[in-house]
Amino acid sequence: MIRKWIAIFLFFIVAMTMAIMGLRLAIRQPEIIDVFTQNDTSNVIVKNFPLTDKGKIDWWVDNKNTLFESYGFPKEDKSYGTYTVTFWDYGNGYKKFREPERSFLNFFYNEMYCFDSGKENERCLDKNILLIINRSTTGIVSYTTEHKYYQKKNGDIFEGE
Repeated sequence: MIRKWIAIFLFFIVAMTMAIMGLRLAIRQPEIIDVFTQNDTSNVIVKNFPLTDKGKIDWWVDNKNTLFESYGFPKEDKSYGTYTVTFWDYGNGYKKFREPERSFLNFFYNEMYCFDSGKENERCLDKNILLIINRSTTGIVSYTTEHKYYQKKNGDIFEGE
């Protein structure tokens, strides 16, 4: 009988822990760390970005106007109306650039991307792109994660190739 109660208690603890962790992930808000814009291209460094493709795209659609008002992106090309926004994972923060090891089978090497602006020594991130948004000259918006999505002019979003 005691074993039954212990098992029920442990199950309850595990279920509550999973529920709390799931709720934390569901309600976490993305935080913008830095924005680097040149012409119609913006690189945005973020923490706590949504985990799913749908979450990332929905967040962008819901916050696009606020981001423009607060940070000035997306900045459209004056002639063509195009823009590109790349969201980068802040991860463990900015790092000093390090030369890649030339080992053929180095599975632990993370490619780095360095920004022109920022601290002199620490201006690089591990290359982890979360979302790329492009608007073409025809007004079609594409979203690239691990998959490719397109948004028609009427707002409908569909997965493409």
